[in-house]
Amino acid sequence: MPVQVSDRGYVGVYLGDLNAERARDLGLKEIRGAVVGRVEESSPAANAGLQENDVILAFNAERVQNSAHFYHLLINSQPGSAISLGISRGGAEQRLKVVLGQRRLNVSDPCQRLFSEANAHLASAAESHKLADDARQKGDEKEARRFLDEEKMFRQLAEESRAYVEGEIRDGKIPECQPSRRSGYNGYNFNANRYQIGVSVAPLAAQLADFFKVAQDSALITEVRAGELGAQAGLKAGDCIVTVNGKTVKSASDIDRLLNQESSGELEFAIVRDGAERKIKIKLDQK
Repeated sequence: MPVQVSDRGYVGVYLGDLNAERARDLGLKEIRGAVVGRVEESSPAANAGLQENDVILAFNAERVQNSAHFYHLLINSQPGSAISLGISRGGAEQRLKVVLGQRRLNVSDPCQRLFSEANAHLASAAESHKLADDARQKGDEKEARRFLDEEKMFRQLAEESRAYVEGEIRDGKIPECQPSRRSGYNGYNFNANRYQIGVSVAPLAAQLADFFKVAQDSALITEVRAGELGAQAGLKAGDCIVTVNGKTVKSASDIDRLLNQESSGELEFAIVRDGAERKIKIKLDQK
């Protein structure tokens, strides 16, 4: 699959938010800023010297309120541009210059590529959840709560990014993704003609497939709407659908087709969650 690049600035850090206890532990004077978690190897952040537990307080001249605010500022920055980050390290403030890079995306479809940011946030949420489980197993409830807060933040960012892209498509602002221009495209939001289960999916790029430890011929659940069949059966955002009734699926259109072909009123989803495969059966309601 051809490798493409994002048109948004890339830093290469995973960020969390602060509470009063965390701010005190990090020597901060106020509860504000984005806490640096993992720093990706050889990323712009690593090259600039950002470290775990640094707190980003400023993006150029603007004060950073939290991690979501930082990502919002980053979205409006172009790859190759230089930014100045004001940080606190061990209670001492300093400035770092970061030259933004480009995130490489193994996605050939330009419409799929629009959802890469939401998918990346979901991958971060899954990793934070795993780290929370690891911390809890070690008896470190404080660290587990911190990672669960990060997971919640990443899922919110994923939802906001996905909703924004789908809104742009619905409003006709992305012509190449309109149904009239793309045979079979349905906005990665599948509500089949005969059945609906209230789930949104996106194809998995190679890097995300490696992260979730599944084959690339899988589909990532990006949203499960409360009260509908998918939620009632136990499907969750971040689950990777491997097969439906034993058949491989890669996209919403694949699942649409299987839903429309179903005659028994039940589908068996083979999914991967937290690295383990499980089966979930959904009894379908006919419209």
